[in-house]
Amino acid sequence: MCVCGNFFRVIVAKSIKWCCFVLILSGAVSSYANVYKAAISVIVKPKPAPHHYNRLSVNSFKYKPLPFFSFGPPDITMNVCGTNAILNSSTVPGYSSSTLIWDNGTTATSRTVTSSGTYWWQVTGTNVVANGDFSSGDTGFTSSYADKTPGPNGTNLFPEATYAVGTNPHAYHSSFSTFGDHTTGSGNMLIVNGASTPNVTVWHQNITIAANTDYVFSGWVTSATASNPAILQFSINGTPLGSAITPSASLADGVWQFFTATWNSGATSGSVPIALVNQNTAASGNDFAIDDIVFAPVYRQNIIVNLNPVPVLAVTSPGAQCGGTYDLKNAITGYNATTYTYAYQNGATTLGSSVVSASGTYTITETNNTTNCVSAPQNVTVTINPVPVLAVTSPAAQCGGTYDLKNAITGYNATTYTYTYQNGATTLGSSVVSASGTYTITETNNTTNCVSAPQNVTIIINPVPVLAVTSPHTVCATYDLTTGITGYDPTTYTYTFKDPSNNVLTLATAQAITQSGTYTITETNNTTGCQSLPQTTTVTIIPNPVKPGIASP
Repeated sequence: MCVCGNFFRVIVAKSIKWCCFVLILSGAVSSYANVYKAAISVIVKPKPAPHHYNRLSVNSFKYKPLPFFSFGPPDITMNVCGTNAILNSSTVPGYSSSTLIWDNGTTATSRTVTSSGTYWWQVTGTNVVANGDFSSGDTGFTSSYADKTPGPNGTNLFPEATYAVGTNPHAYHSSFSTFGDHTTGSGNMLIVNGASTPNVTVWHQNITIAANTDYVFSGWVTSATASNPAILQFSINGTPLGSAITPSASLADGVWQFFTATWNSGATSGSVPIALVNQNTAASGNDFAIDDIVFAPVYRQNIIVNLNPVPVLAVTSPGAQCGGTYDLKNAITGYNATTYTYAYQNGATTLGSSVVSASGTYTITETNNTTNCVSAPQNVTVTINPVPVLAVTSPAAQCGGTYDLKNAITGYNATTYTYTYQNGATTLGSSVVSASGTYTITETNNTTNCVSAPQNVTIIINPVPVLAVTSPHTVCATYDLTTGITGYDPTTYTYTFKDPSNNVLTLATAQAITQSGTYTITETNNTTGCQSLPQTTTVTIIPNPVKPGIASP
């Protein structure tokens, strides 16, 4: 039987044996798994004639995929935000937790890693290698090297291509270092003086394996001398097992190095050979020790770690403002909505917008849109002071005098506020005005410096009429008081006349005064209602002489 990679085995007839072949499908198919009882052509390439092909036509075939190498359960992917991640192992039924080991050789149930990468831990079942720790001495294996185990005297491992099972390499060769085994520090190990001929079997053993099973092969190795480290290659069933192993020259003298390889038995089962050869041919140096060889069913868990940086959010609280709203985005240094998503909170309440209208301490967090890593929350203090609401009332028109604009302000409060008065663009030095006009008032809070919206006050100060009168010379009979008024204008003004007894006179009476005395006159503007100051005029009336009468006869 010939295995054709991980693809197909086809039965075409009982008389045709299993062989390697190439399938040429005559019809399009979506995948190998969907091909069943399809009309196909098979080109059979028999061996050993490499250039001879036979074409067969078959109407059906059986699809049976060979087992792919599948070492352990599906990978675990950890996307971690930060600079380290804690990896944990777990208990696997049927496997001993005492065999737990990580890819770096540690055996704790957890470990901390500080860089992204693929890590693994594994537990193993029963070791199928007999005497892998050499605790039973020189037994359970064969070797093409000469056995120098009996009687350690410091000169046993001569010449090259010799080995011994013992507790101290120096006891078997005076140039070898003194150190203990890997298992206990005082037990046996395989001590080897490397051959100068390549591919000579150092260690060989037949082991029993099960089909379709994952196995781990591992061991510990160290150089016995620092020069020309060995190049060790393990094999199983004649196929190299893992990469060649070269112990570090700088880690000689019993500094044990761990090596491991994985293997899947596929369809192979039963007894198979496992062997170790040394490919270094140097006569000088090329000396090593092996201990704790394990070939056992294994459960390996790969953990893919992606360490992602935690965003560093920088914010700056704004200065206090007067009224309005504040957009918290403006507090973020380097705001970047493409790379990050920002969350805004007021206490435990998540805001639906970054725009706020009230004073308070708000919390912002930044989430990387790719890694979902979230920054530490940062606080932003927003102070939005209220804008003063200035209320004013324009006064009624007045006649002459001045007006204090303070009186137009509702709830005037010089302790809390400062008021500014303007006539157009001109700022007044006083709140008292003497001319009609529209004046502007603003109110500034003395604590927050917030300024109200300007409010207008209309002031009407009408002029007071100026009445001028003259007293007449002495008159005879009657006197018209209106004649004493300078610029008498009954159309524009209304005049009030009073007699010496302060009685109001009608106009007709005022125009025919018959009694001497001091009369009072006031002038009222018919439009503004403004009244002049009262003016007096003194009237002296001399009665007309009486003509002497003639006596009646």
